[in-house]
Amino acid sequence: MPKKSKNIYGKYSKERLQEAVEKYRNGHMTLRQSSVAYNIPRSTISDHALNKISNVTAGKPPVIPAVVEKEMEQKCIEASEMGLGLNKIQLMHKAGQTCKALKIITSFKKGIPSYDWFRGLQCRNPSLTVRKPVKLSSSRALLDKKNVKIISTYWAKLCKRMIFMTQI
Repeated sequence: MPKKSKNIYGKYSKERLQEAVEKYRNGHMTLRQSSVAYNIPRSTISDHALNKISNVTAGKPPVIPAVVEKEMEQKCIEASEMGLGLNKIQLMHKAGQTCKALKIITSFKKGIPSYDWFRGLQCRNPSLTVRKPVKLSSSRALLDKKNVKIISTYWAKLCKRMIFMTQI
């Protein structure tokens, strides 16, 4: 299982890498000097200077396509705006259900993504954040099945009235 690592690989910007490669190519610095000055591995600078690398990213590609992940992100944001936030486990279950519905072949155990997948999702979609749940107020806690039924019938009647009013 991939875990958070404390290595230096990939801890530099593209601009710094390009600058280090240019200094090395132009002869202003040796490979070792540019590596030390910019804190970038020598092999990385060498590979980029010799054009051995072409936009390669580290790690496995995401299991769920980017389009589906963006749609999931939008749905989560919409739900949170309505006051129906999802926690990690709920989101992972929803992702598993989405993969099953779209017939996406995954390596998820029991069809549910792991916490590592969730961490990767957060890196790819920084607008998704985890917030601490807030305790319910006493008025919201009093909602039981009877009250929910009363409220749902009220909303149904209200919707019918709104449709009737728009038809006039």
